Amino acid sequence: MAAVGLVPFDAPVADSEVLFGWRTEFSGIYFTMTYFAEFAEQLLYSALMVSLFLGGSNGLPYVPPVVNFLIKLLVVLFVFIVVTSAFYRIRQDQIVRYSWKYLLPLSVLNIALALVAVAYIPGLAAALGTTGGG
Repeated sequence: MAAVGLVPFDAPVADSEVLFGWRTEFSGIYFTMTYFAEFAEQLLYSALMVSLFLGGSNGLPYVPPVVNFLIKLLVVLFVFIVVTSAFYRIRQDQIVRYSWKYLLPLSVLNIALALVAVAYIPGLAAALGTTGGG
C-alpha cells in the first residue's frame, strides 16, 4: 500500500502541502486526469496483489474465474479505501521509529528462523533447491 502513496504513506507530499502541492497546481481537466491516474494506479496495484498473493482467479467452485478475480479485486480495493480514510498521515519520524523498533528485529528473526529451518529440517534444503547450511 505504501507504493501507491495514499494518505497514510504520502510523507513526501505532506511536507509541502501546507502552502502548495501538486493538487493546487492543476484545475479542471488536468486535475481530473491526475486524480484518475491515482485511481488507475490503485486499481493496478490491487489487481497485482490479487494475482500474486491471493491466487488470481482461483477460488470459489462453480463461479467463473473472472467473477472470482473481480470479487477479490473489489475486496482489496475496499481495504485500500478503508485504510486511506481511517488512518491519519504518518510522519517521517514515526516511520523511521517503527522500522527500527519492529521491522528490523522481525527481519532478523525471519532470517534466523529460515537458517535454523534449513539447517535442522531434513530435506528442506533439497526441496528449496539449495545446498543447505553447514
